[in-house]
Amino acid sequence: MKKKLIGAAGMYFAVMLIFTILSRAADSVNVIQIQVKNPQNQMVTHEVTGTGKVEGSQEMAVFVQENLQVEQVLVHAGETVKKGDALMKLSGESISSAAKELENKIKTLEGQVKDLESQKSVDNQKRASEQSWAENSYALAAQSGNVSVDNARAEVNVARQRLEEFYQEREAAAQEKNEMAGFTSGDTGEAEDGARESEASVNSFESGGETETAREEAQQNNTDYSIATQSGNETLDGSSQLSDNGELEESSGTSSSSDAASTQDDSATEKALQDDLRAKQEALNEAIAGRNQTLASAGKNISDANAPQASDSTLENTKRELENTKEDLEKVTLLQDTGGIITSPSDSVLKSLSVQTGDITGQGAAAVLYLLDDDFRMTGSISKENLKYIDTGMDVQIKDNNNNDISGATVEGITEDENDPDIRNLSILLPKGSLSIGQTAQFSISKDAGPYDCCVPLTTLYEENGQNYVYVTDTENTVLGTVLVARQVFVTVKDKNQTTAALESGSISSGQQVIVSANRELKDGSRVRLTED
Repeated sequence: MKKKLIGAAGMYFAVMLIFTILSRAADSVNVIQIQVKNPQNQMVTHEVTGTGKVEGSQEMAVFVQENLQVEQVLVHAGETVKKGDALMKLSGESISSAAKELENKIKTLEGQVKDLESQKSVDNQKRASEQSWAENSYALAAQSGNVSVDNARAEVNVARQRLEEFYQEREAAAQEKNEMAGFTSGDTGEAEDGARESEASVNSFESGGETETAREEAQQNNTDYSIATQSGNETLDGSSQLSDNGELEESSGTSSSSDAASTQDDSATEKALQDDLRAKQEALNEAIAGRNQTLASAGKNISDANAPQASDSTLENTKRELENTKEDLEKVTLLQDTGGIITSPSDSVLKSLSVQTGDITGQGAAAVLYLLDDDFRMTGSISKENLKYIDTGMDVQIKDNNNNDISGATVEGITEDENDPDIRNLSILLPKGSLSIGQTAQFSISKDAGPYDCCVPLTTLYEENGQNYVYVTDTENTVLGTVLVARQVFVTVKDKNQTTAALESGSISSGQQVIVSANRELKDGSRVRLTED
């Protein structure tokens, strides 16, 4: 019995051991196998790569006379040529036709220039003649007008002199009569009053002369004035004079009648002389006005003759066209002498041709060359996102088609692509003799950032809903004991390249192990087991 119990107990423990082994074996099969790595303090290197084509740095255009037919193209793009090598041949027939056409055009233009020069000379002579005629007409008008004014002014002076003489004679006669009659001192005063009246009358006409002189000056300044004259009529009435004296004598009756008749004659003479002076003054004013009007008209003729002429560049343009046509004929004649062969002006590589056999040459360059005595450059393109890793002057590593490394190249310039704003065109200056024009090669530009104190392989980085996270290892107590599990930790990425991600400090500690690979999909809390590399 005791032996049976011992056997049963042994059997039980054996079964339990078997089940434990099987359970652990099954559990180990379900555990995810992983590899880990601790965060590193390191630099993050950004490498921008691409493919470029070698071009020359200095171009030269080859122009050919227009409207000539290309008989044969002798080179192709990318070909290296020496100075004097033939690039193309032009049709001899088209060259001869162009020369004849240019000769005819030159004859036509020469005739036009001659006609225009003759017309210009005639116009200049006509203009000079009109200016001379206008100036002479003005001088004659001034001379004639001045003579008329001077004559009219002389007539005014004569009429004024006659009136003054009349007043002087009348005054003398009155004084003589008074002396003979033995007038009293009161009567003598009356005679003196009459003399003063005569003087005032003359002065009134003299004032009129002054008015005429002022008007003359005003008319010479093209200013209109109204004619203002003063009447100098003075009427003598002997009867009233005697009446005013208040003294009548019996013997004065006959004398009064004689004096009245004399006074009437004097008044008529005075009025006639005054009218004559007034008429002469009006004639002077009309002469001055006529002279001013004639001079104004003659002055306008001078102004019209001296007026500026509109510019006319027809002659200059025709001369310029003639010179250009002569130069074109010289070029065509030179082509005839060379048999229509267009040659390379320098040792170079043909970049492009804009004409083919049978084409007609135009205004643009027939060919574009790269000069061989200058530096070469490579042109390629990069994405806009990589622009922050590239600066002008940076070193560039070149690898040609034979996988040979070329050093010494530098970034020359960066420009935006005309067709795609997200692309940047890169110009790389190459060392002399490194590559040939037309070759393609790989370029690589590196730029270091950092150092960063928490860098992990890029494969450890996951993303969910715009957030980045990594898995780190952790321990957990279970019925089977302490086991290793994966924990999800959200992190902030500061920088990254194709292989490494730099995390914000504090996201994870340097002592934590980051899961870099797993044989199955990881989840937060998944049991894991380390494996050897």
